[in-house]
Amino acid sequence: METPKDNRRADRYQRLHRQVTDLLKALPAADSCHTEKILALMIELEAFQEDLETQNEELRNAQQTLADLHREFEDLYESAPCAYVNLSPKGLITRINSAGMVLLDDSRKPILNSGFSSHVAPEFQDAYFKALSVAGRTGEAWRMVFRLETPPGDPPRWVWAQIQPDREGDGAIIRWRLVLSGIFTKKSAEALQLESELKYRQLFEEMVSGAALFEITERNPGGRPTNFRILEANPAYERITGIPLHRVVGRTIRELFPGMEPVWFDRVDRVIREDEPIQVEGPFQDLDKHLRVSLFRLDDRRFGLTFSDITEHVKVQETLDNRRMELEKMVDERTAELQTAHQVLLENTRELAGRTASLEEVNAALKVLLAEYERQQARLEGNVAANLNELTRPHLQKLSEGRLSARQRGLLEAALGGLDQITSPMNRRLILEGSRLTPTEAQVAGFIRQGRSTKEIAEALGVAVSTVEYHRLNIRKRLRIVNKKVNLQSYLKSLQ
Repeated sequence: METPKDNRRADRYQRLHRQVTDLLKALPAADSCHTEKILALMIELEAFQEDLETQNEELRNAQQTLADLHREFEDLYESAPCAYVNLSPKGLITRINSAGMVLLDDSRKPILNSGFSSHVAPEFQDAYFKALSVAGRTGEAWRMVFRLETPPGDPPRWVWAQIQPDREGDGAIIRWRLVLSGIFTKKSAEALQLESELKYRQLFEEMVSGAALFEITERNPGGRPTNFRILEANPAYERITGIPLHRVVGRTIRELFPGMEPVWFDRVDRVIREDEPIQVEGPFQDLDKHLRVSLFRLDDRRFGLTFSDITEHVKVQETLDNRRMELEKMVDERTAELQTAHQVLLENTRELAGRTASLEEVNAALKVLLAEYERQQARLEGNVAANLNELTRPHLQKLSEGRLSARQRGLLEAALGGLDQITSPMNRRLILEGSRLTPTEAQVAGFIRQGRSTKEIAEALGVAVSTVEYHRLNIRKRLRIVNKKVNLQSYLKSLQ
């Protein structure tokens, strides 16, 4: 391959050659001066020709060396125990060595220009694409362990892989370089560690809480951290803080948050010194958020943290606290009202107790008066009964001894019966105190007690004999002496 220097030498040779040619054409008219110039040019031309021959020899030697190195590289590339695979930006296999051909041996389809993901077992393809995404974003090599797809019945083929992108000056990916190493029947300890690292990396990338790793960069004379740099952060960090990750990783905390409260540096110092994780909650002024932060120590210079946004939770809690204070105030006010009402109730109770005592005294007095009234009433009834028996009954009995018509005699006997009813406590009890006898039955009972016959009673009342018989039967039913050999007149007299 010609260089700019080789081109300049060729131009110089051609220029000298033209000069010599021009001088030779002018020889017939040339003088001694021209001859000297021709000789000088010929000497210079011969020297330049020797220089060109030397450079051509060096160039041939260099080309031979490059060819030897290329063959050695090809031999090394093809005979390497690890598989080397180059992928296009879209993930197609563009170059692969012999170990890679053996590792990806698949008789069902060609390997070159095939998608590498088609050779990855389905359950590991998400992890493979995730590795491409992370490596492409960070530009760093990514290591992982996965299983290749194998025909049914074949033993599983496990590989350790390192994935790294090649970029142009503008950062665009021009190819992917993969280094594969088969571990086939049993995973080595390193493979297990890498698989575990992948799992934790996936956890780190997918977790809902923000997470970041820090390195202490500055301390005061007492050893207290005064600044630290963010080494790594997960996507949730960007989602919660609103700061893109490319502006976070590699920068110090004071660059990102100049107004960070000193208490956060005290907490970091405590975690580093005591090697005990802590969890705190509080406002973060630079973000205008409330955060729940967990800090933990990695070593003397590094620590990690996870955090979640609890701003909405704090707002809800503040609302609940305000509502609780309002309810407590309402309860206090209601309690005061109830205490006042209770006091009034106690006063009313005492007043009612006094009134009850007064009413009991009045009731006792009324009972005494009622007893006296009953005694007076009994005495009055006795006097009335005595007066009727002494003053009225003798006259009526004298009238009954004279000549009277049957009707007159019936009326007279009814009057005598009425006197009996007035003076008889038995009749008064039967009629006035809810007796089972009706007034007519009580009147008939009065006649029966006087010894009147059914016919006499019928004539006295002006009713049929059968009616009196009906009343006599009802009186026996009500007195519960039906079908009993009991004289009705004697039974009624015994009630007195």
